[in-house]
Amino acid sequence: MSIRPDLETALAASGDRLSPGAGPDVVRSLKSDLAMVDASSDNLSRKFAGTPVSLAVPAVFEAKHPEGDRVTVGKRHDGFVAVLGTGVIVVRAIGFGARDVKSYDLSELSVEPVAVVLDGAELPGFRLSNRRGKPMFAAAAVLPGKAGGDPASQTALRDQLCALLQA
Repeated sequence: MSIRPDLETALAASGDRLSPGAGPDVVRSLKSDLAMVDASSDNLSRKFAGTPVSLAVPAVFEAKHPEGDRVTVGKRHDGFVAVLGTGVIVVRAIGFGARDVKSYDLSELSVEPVAVVLDGAELPGFRLSNRRGKPMFAAAAVLPGKAGGDPASQTALRDQLCALLQA
């Protein structure tokens, strides 16, 4: 059984929180990313079958230089982060139509809030690091293809995500 419908529902809810009425557009924009979850070699639909989606957030990622208190996004890579039970799924573009699909156990990750600069605007973001402290990437909750958004909603989603990942 696919976890895609649950991810779509959670992404639509987060999209509506970022901008009322944007939920269906978020799901449509991330259609290929959602398909990658079902097509991954890790068989994520089986791994997370029956696990409720706590939160799924559309995001823009910076993986090349995720260090520092302020992380500047050099090249925009959209995707999403989903928290399911004790696991996390990260799907992000890595260039030229390629997608990176990974799942992690919460015990493998640490998270910290950071400022992410996207197109000159400073957004509330977060950095995921492995347990050794090496940053994997920084991200900010934004609508796919958009630069700004409601800072209060972005901060609330970031804080909720950080709380779930630190549990």
